[in-house]
Amino acid sequence: MITGAGKTREQLDRELYFVLDAGELESIINRGPVVVFLRRALEGWPVDFVSANVLQFGYQREDFLSHRVLFTDIIHPEDLERVTADVHRYSREGLTEFAQEYRILTATKDVRWVSERTWLRRGTDNAVNHYHGYIIDITDRKRTEAEQAAANEELAAVNEELMAAHEQLIATEEEIRQQYEELCESRHALSVAHQQLLDIIEFLPDPTFVIDVGKRVVAWNRAIEKMTGVPKEEILGKGDYAYAVPFYGRPRPILVDLLFVENSEIALQYGSVERDGNVLCAEVFVPSVYGGQGAFLWLSVSPLYDSEGKLVGAIETMRDVSDRKRMEARLKYLANHDPLTNVPNRYFLEENLKRVVAKTKRGDTSAALLCIDLDNFQLVNDALGHAAGDEVLVNLAKILQSNLREEDVLARLGGDEFGVLLEGVNARQAEVVAEKLRRAVEQRELCLVTHRTCFYLSVSVGVVMVDGSLEFQKLFSYADTAVSHAKERGRNRVAFVEPDEEITGRLSEAHQLVALVKRALSEDRFVLHYQPVVRIIDRKVSHYEALIRLRAEDGELILPGRFIPVAERFGLMSQIDRWVLQAVLKELNARPGLILFMNLSGVSLGDEKLLEFIVEAISQSGVHPSRLGFEITETAAVKGMMLAERWIGRLKTLGCSFALDDFGIGFSSFSYLQLLPVDFVKIDGSYVRNLDVNTTHRALVQAMNTVAHTLGKKTVAEFVENSAILDVLRELEVNAGQGYYLGRPVPVPEVVTDQH
Repeated sequence: MITGAGKTREQLDRELYFVLDAGELESIINRGPVVVFLRRALEGWPVDFVSANVLQFGYQREDFLSHRVLFTDIIHPEDLERVTADVHRYSREGLTEFAQEYRILTATKDVRWVSERTWLRRGTDNAVNHYHGYIIDITDRKRTEAEQAAANEELAAVNEELMAAHEQLIATEEEIRQQYEELCESRHALSVAHQQLLDIIEFLPDPTFVIDVGKRVVAWNRAIEKMTGVPKEEILGKGDYAYAVPFYGRPRPILVDLLFVENSEIALQYGSVERDGNVLCAEVFVPSVYGGQGAFLWLSVSPLYDSEGKLVGAIETMRDVSDRKRMEARLKYLANHDPLTNVPNRYFLEENLKRVVAKTKRGDTSAALLCIDLDNFQLVNDALGHAAGDEVLVNLAKILQSNLREEDVLARLGGDEFGVLLEGVNARQAEVVAEKLRRAVEQRELCLVTHRTCFYLSVSVGVVMVDGSLEFQKLFSYADTAVSHAKERGRNRVAFVEPDEEITGRLSEAHQLVALVKRALSEDRFVLHYQPVVRIIDRKVSHYEALIRLRAEDGELILPGRFIPVAERFGLMSQIDRWVLQAVLKELNARPGLILFMNLSGVSLGDEKLLEFIVEAISQSGVHPSRLGFEITETAAVKGMMLAERWIGRLKTLGCSFALDDFGIGFSSFSYLQLLPVDFVKIDGSYVRNLDVNTTHRALVQAMNTVAHTLGKKTVAEFVENSAILDVLRELEVNAGQGYYLGRPVPVPEVVTDQH
């Protein structure tokens, strides 16, 4: 048969013979999803051979080969009886092969579905002595099947197409079985290895192609045929960048060519190319696939070497990540916008204010920050309810937005408070805009459709000029104070605060809290309460979160929300974090069954001495690091990404766990999540609190949970306050929950230590 460029299939096979030897075959198997095994027909099915990519299930190859782990150990207890009974029946009936689907437990006890294809070896007495074959993870397929059962006709059609593809794959398994037997019997025969490699590449689920050093295509699998619409017969053996045409519509160098020569122009086309040893990875939009619809693809290319270490070719695999990119874009929008009013949120305003402050320091611009607060808004909520209050806020946002320039930044700061950043204005111009906004609200009659009533409201506006003398945090404090001045003078007015004006009341309260924190440190008046994090599937405690309290001189317990911001501002957080660590380690020593997570302040991430203190304290405590975890807020992690990666990497090396707290509030790009090697993602309670009645929050929580699970991270929902919310979380397959419905924070003596 002629297969492109005038060459026969046999000629191409001989070329690939020299490109890919048995070692490369095993290497490619280990990079793929198929786990190959050989097990004895003895009790427990001890394993004599397993491919190294069994690591995808968390097991080391040596666990099986040393028989510390038997094959039956990994089969789910609920499926074990069925699986063993079927195998014995197949043996008695004289079958030579069979297929099964069942659940297994990973090394971390997560449940995964696998498809097994097994061939029976019999001795001279016709008794089965070995089973050999492979398993492949089909968890995603099982999940897809369950979702498709309830989907519309379009999804049902997609499901039928997938099932047809699966049946087509099964139809070829006799050939695969023969190839696996030949591989087991003659692993060192290069001709067998060559044929085996071709077939493995052919059935890889990810689109894959292989080229030789002459940049001729020597393998083009079924998945890539489906993606590009180009059959292998049209492209095998072709060179001159023919492999680029199905992706970009013309021959040109692509990512795989960077393995052969450094070329900055090629790298520039992919934006950012990651290198992990000899492997190159990039994410890019490819326009010509799927009939010209295009798709975002995650590309991975690896060099291929012969037994003497000579470069003989390259392999490129790709995965469609379009759904994730669309989800990330949606989440990015939601992360920077208030879901009620659809105007930007506080985080977005803070980021823009930082930029403007930097420009004012250079003398490039002048600006003003306005803080706008509705007068007597609580009366609306009390008289008409929160739904009416929400309607008022939506209307207020529209009024404000319609009276601002396109370049002005309007944001909802929280509650009934809005902020406006005016760039390129002086004090007089800022005052004119503030008065314009005040009058616009004052003169606009607000009519509530839900209550068929209309009324007038007013706002108090605080203004502070942005001249580079203050950082953005202090600018917000001054703007808040200006609003307070406006309200104190009768509301419905504009008030200015000069940057050099002393804010006596605020500073006085702050200094009092600083003194209180310092006395608490010296007199050991901090205490810890513990709140359980509960697994949703079985309502058992996963671990506890340690929550700090400050016991005042009169015995009152002061919550951290009151004193932590002051401690961070005045450089006391390092001492508090040290105290919490020592207290947590002490309790872990006293209670062997306890697993505790403690919170780390964002400002602590820049303290290298604190990191060394933590490492030393853990090593000297005698507590196994796996019983200790740390929580950092998402906002702190994103703002100090490099520091967060360093801290998490250092402490995880010891064996500690990490949780990303308040997820969904402050992130600017969902892609940050894949850069942080955290174990848990804690979905912020603001999305969970009304989950059972708010469809928008439900969709957002589902999206966060799906992406977190895709990245291999477990999820914890905060503020689980009732059984209805718990039922929704269980339906969404969130891993764990935390809230008063599952357990209130309690002192140490009440903590249950029989965790699972």
